[in-house]
Amino acid sequence: MKKYWIIFLFYLLKNCSFGQKKDSCNYIPWKETIKLNWGNFKGKYDHSSNINIPTAAITNCILSMTKDKKVLVLFDQLKSSFDDQKFINDSLLLSHEQLHFDILEYFARKIRKEHAKYDDADEIIPDEKYHNIFHHYFNESELFQTLYDNETEHGSIKEKQEEWIYKVKILLDELKDYTLNDISIEDYCP
Repeated sequence: MKKYWIIFLFYLLKNCSFGQKKDSCNYIPWKETIKLNWGNFKGKYDHSSNINIPTAAITNCILSMTKDKKVLVLFDQLKSSFDDQKFINDSLLLSHEQLHFDILEYFARKIRKEHAKYDDADEIIPDEKYHNIFHHYFNESELFQTLYDNETEHGSIKEKQEEWIYKVKILLDELKDYTLNDISIEDYCP
C-alpha cells in the first residue's frame, strides 16, 4: 500500500530564514488563489531513505508564528519532493498533497481566531498564552493530518479523497474571516 508522509516543522521565530535572499525564496505562503503543482516540489527524492516506507511524495509544510504573533503557513519547496519514477502527472496524489497544505491553513485560522480574542484586550497578554494556543492547535493539526491520511489511505481512495476535499473547503470557509491577507515576502523570506 502506498504511503505518503507529510513533515511538519514547527518554528517560533520572527522569520523563517535559512540564509536565503528574497530573490531566491523557496517558500510559498498559503493563499486561496495559489495551488501547488509538481514544479513546486524541488527537493531531491531520496529513494534509499524511503526503502522501508513506500512513499510517493514528501510535502513539507511549516506552521510558523512570528514575534509579532502573525501565524503563517508555508510550503517549503526545497524540502518537498516526489518520486517521479512512480508518479508523473498524478492529479490524485497532487490533490492529496495540496490538502495537507490546506489543512494546515485551517489550523492556522483556528489559531488566529483564538489570538484575535486577546488582540483587543486592555491588559497585556503574556506571550506564553499565545504560544500555548499555538502549541495546542499545532498538536491538533498533526492528529487531523493522520486521520486524513488513514481515511484516504494516503490519497489512494478517490471517493474518500473527494470527501475530504469537500470537508476541508467547508472548514476553511467557516473561518474565512481569519485568512491572512497582509502577508509579505519579508514575513517569510528576510
